[in-house]
Amino acid sequence: MNTRNQFTDRLMPILMDCLILLLVLALLVTFLLFLRPRAGLLPDTDLLYTVRFPLVRAEYTEDIHTGNAVMDAVGKRQIGEVVSFSVSPAVTETYDRTTGKIRPELYPGYVTLVLRIRAKARHTEEGFSLSGLTLHRGTSLPLRLPNFVGTGTCTDTQILTEP
Repeated sequence: MNTRNQFTDRLMPILMDCLILLLVLALLVTFLLFLRPRAGLLPDTDLLYTVRFPLVRAEYTEDIHTGNAVMDAVGKRQIGEVVSFSVSPAVTETYDRTTGKIRPELYPGYVTLVLRIRAKARHTEEGFSLSGLTLHRGTSLPLRLPNFVGTGTCTDTQILTEP
C-alpha cells in the first residue's frame, strides 16, 4: 500500500502540470481564432464595380439614371450608387443549320445593361464586403434600383482609394 501512495504522489504533480498546459493552450487557440484582428476589419475603401445584365427588356432601362441608389434585392441593404450605365443590343447565339455553325443574332426587344456602381467596401479574403454581401468577379447579384429589379453578374472590380 505504501508503493501505491508513492506512485500517486509522483503522478499528481505531473497531471496538474498537464492540465495547466492544456488550459493555456486552449486559451491561446481561442485568442487566435476569435480575438485576433481580421482582414474584414480593415478600413473601408472606395470600390467601383461593374454588373452586367444580359437580357433585359428595353423599356425597363428607360428610368435608370446616374446617381440612383443600388440596393441588394434580397437583404434590402444599400450597396452603392450608379456612376454610369450603358445599354447595347442584346445578342444571342443561334445554330445555323445550313452552315452548321453558331452565329450571333440580335434578340429583338431586349438589351444588355451594364451598370458601373461606386460603393464603400471592405477588402476581405473572399473579395469585398458590401454591407455583409460578399462581392468578387463572377458573383451573381440580385439588385434593386428605384425603377428596376434584376439579377446580374459582377464582371469587374476596381479599388479607387486604398485605406
